[in-house]
Amino acid sequence: MNYSTKVVVAALFFASSWSLLAQEVDQTGNASQVQQASGITSYTVGFFEDQSPATAMDMISLLPGFSFKNSESSRGFSGSAGNVLINGRRPSTKSTSLSDVLRRIPVSAVERIEVLRGSHPEIDMHGLPIVANVIRIAGTSSSNALQVTTKIFPGGDFGNFASLERIQQSDGLLLEGALTFLKDRNMFDYGDGPYRAQDASGAIEEEGKYTADNWRDNLELTGAVTKELETGFVRGNINVASSGNEDNESYDLVTPLGSYREQTRTVNKERSIEVGGDYSHDLDNGGNLEIIGVQALEWETDDSRDVDPDGISLSNEKGRSGESILKGVWRHPLSDSSQMELGAEGALNFLDAQSTLTANGSTISLPSANVLVEETRTELFAALTYQGIENLSLDLGLRAEDSEITLTGGANVQNQFSFVKPRAIASYSLGGRTQLRARIEREVGQLNFNDFAAGAEFSNDTVNAGNPNLSPESAWVYEIGFEQPVLGDGAVNLTYRHYEIEDALDVVIVDGFAAPGNIGDGTRDAIEASVALPLSLSNFDLGLLQVDGTWTRSEVTDSVTGEIREISGERPFTGNLLYSRDFPSLDSTFGIRATLPWEQTNYRVDQISFREYSGFWRIYWDWQARHDLLLRVQVESPFKRELSRQRTHYAGLRSDNIIEGTDERSAIMDPFVYLRFRWMF
Repeated sequence: MNYSTKVVVAALFFASSWSLLAQEVDQTGNASQVQQASGITSYTVGFFEDQSPATAMDMISLLPGFSFKNSESSRGFSGSAGNVLINGRRPSTKSTSLSDVLRRIPVSAVERIEVLRGSHPEIDMHGLPIVANVIRIAGTSSSNALQVTTKIFPGGDFGNFASLERIQQSDGLLLEGALTFLKDRNMFDYGDGPYRAQDASGAIEEEGKYTADNWRDNLELTGAVTKELETGFVRGNINVASSGNEDNESYDLVTPLGSYREQTRTVNKERSIEVGGDYSHDLDNGGNLEIIGVQALEWETDDSRDVDPDGISLSNEKGRSGESILKGVWRHPLSDSSQMELGAEGALNFLDAQSTLTANGSTISLPSANVLVEETRTELFAALTYQGIENLSLDLGLRAEDSEITLTGGANVQNQFSFVKPRAIASYSLGGRTQLRARIEREVGQLNFNDFAAGAEFSNDTVNAGNPNLSPESAWVYEIGFEQPVLGDGAVNLTYRHYEIEDALDVVIVDGFAAPGNIGDGTRDAIEASVALPLSLSNFDLGLLQVDGTWTRSEVTDSVTGEIREISGERPFTGNLLYSRDFPSLDSTFGIRATLPWEQTNYRVDQISFREYSGFWRIYWDWQARHDLLLRVQVESPFKRELSRQRTHYAGLRSDNIIEGTDERSAIMDPFVYLRFRWMF
């Protein structure tokens, strides 16, 4: 992203915040729709009514000053939580994302949404300073939903999605089920544009047209059952999915010696099943005991073929992986304002991966091409939440993690890791929703098992060796945040984080090949800012503007050159924009969504790659045709999104500083139309 764009975004934050904070405003909003008490802001369904949301996820996206954090796919259960609870609990599933769970809850099943700030002894906030809590309507009810979406691309191609959902609730029994189908383009890997390659002197070696097209498909069945008991609840869920991805890239090139076409095709297939459940029992002393279990299995294949004038290259990768998790938590109230939590989590994980690489029929030997990775991990944790001092809440925690990772095949290695992870969060209320927050925590990342195995990526002309000697990246995180309500339902949020990184993960050399590896210590500084700004003029509603952005700066020592640089693949700026305007008389909402421009630089042992993204815009119109029927018409990429890549190639290592040549390409995506139909019955 260029400098002027950064200045415009920064100016928007500054101008909005300054103008709002300078005004005398009513910070309570509509009292009948927004209620504030003890660090909890409650929003009734009426607060969202004008914008005609269809699901709980739509409602979450409209919360003033709240930034949604989706669940993560990292191993284990404790570290994968998102920042939204449902009836004070997190879903006991990992394969189904939190956003998908929320999209399957219709507005008719929601009583209110609470935003919790600081610590609350009665709620497990998973160490997060702010969470949203979706409260479902109790009693007897049932709902069905059919959603169909279609994307109409230039050239007559169609992308399709369909889902059928069912919710049945009666006598403390909740049954949920969904069947989804997807056949659609991957918006990130689609488009065409110019390509050019030059030698070290700047002379053109080849140029022409680059074309990328990526299609994905998915068939998924999910089901869940929850039974409320006199002293708690029991819940079970299942997810079965089959998905695929086909990526095609081609170069139609002209050289001084003639013209030719290079083609790359990669086909990925995945099958997975997950079964999970949890049991919660309320104790006589006001405490609670909860047990959670998850079992997941996945099978994956990846076949690639590259054809160019030098011949045919083939890559085949296949893997089988699994995860077994058991977690137990005991919560005990120490007083009306404090609670203690003790627990343990155990996990067994494995990956059995094989890969082959051939060039014109000759096999290329790769380090760690066939590996079995097995992990045994245990974690003990304790936490204390305290609200005994007026306007101040504390969340103190301590986790002790121990894991053993064993590799067999290629290299036989056994690594033992132990980490102590303290956490302290303090939140101070200055009145209403105005709040100061501070956090100190040691975070430990998880190793990607695929980094232990070799693999090839023809689309980027890269081959990676597996690295058996990886260590998890960890960091001490220091954070301070500030939240200020403005214009009733608006909000300004500012957060600063500093990371002291140990064993930063980047790229190193293993047996002559590039491979993931640890490159030493480093630092990262990040500033997050968000503004939710209700717009009006002389009591005339002009809509709602929401902007968020994150500025990041990092430093590590390059493992090849020994010089200081940013972390590979880290984006200096990312941001989003949403403008929406309700038209109640038309039962409609007009909106604009945008992913703002970004850039990133990736460092390999013999190459530097720079990518630039022009941003992605959507203009939509929602129409509540009936109380049970919602339609959306949306134009995507109206300004022709562009994703460009520039690479500098070195003869040998980058440390030799002998440039061999450069190349650049762009993928430009034309506008297309998106239609959505959602019927609730």
